[in-house]
Amino acid sequence: MTPLEARQELGLSIEEMARALGIHRQTWVKWERCEQRPPAVAVTAMRMLVFISIRGMLADWRGIIGPEDCADPTSPPSSSHPDA
Repeated sequence: MTPLEARQELGLSIEEMARALGIHRQTWVKWERCEQRPPAVAVTAMRMLVFISIRGMLADWRGIIGPEDCADPTSPPSSSHPDA
């Protein structure tokens, strides 16, 4: 399964797919265009996402992962600690 096929199977945008894998959007675009090969761990993660989607569990996974977990991986982490 190619990155493009995985994303289409999941019905996600490029941005959503990149966030789900914790990578930069441009990295995902390079994978889809075959300009770069994704590492094995990313291929496994894509397959796992498709698997849970087929099993009807993707909505459950999306509910567990909140917006704060899907932040732009290039931005510094925000702190919710009151002393920060």
